[in-house]
Amino acid sequence: MWETLSLPEMTRPATSYDCALSEMELVMQKWSGFLTRFRDESLTTAGERGLGALVLAFDGPPEVERKNAMYREAYAKRDPKKQVGYRPINHLAALCRQSC
Repeated sequence: MWETLSLPEMTRPATSYDCALSEMELVMQKWSGFLTRFRDESLTTAGERGLGALVLAFDGPPEVERKNAMYREAYAKRDPKKQVGYRPINHLAALCRQSC
């Protein structure tokens, strides 16, 4: 059945580390355009509008801490008249890289 799909040959990772690393490389390739356009201003806008935010934390805890502070400051100063939705969402999530 698989032969009819004309899929390229894929090598299997030897270790869980290789598997996780190849997945990260795939994510970085697929999302590189988005990641280069993502700016700190997006966090500020999300906080000002009372929206939650998801950040990519590939640079480690100090970067998450910096982004969290930026988001929290904007959220604290938000104008309820500019809020999106009925209730504000005060939540910042971080997608972190993990090696097995």
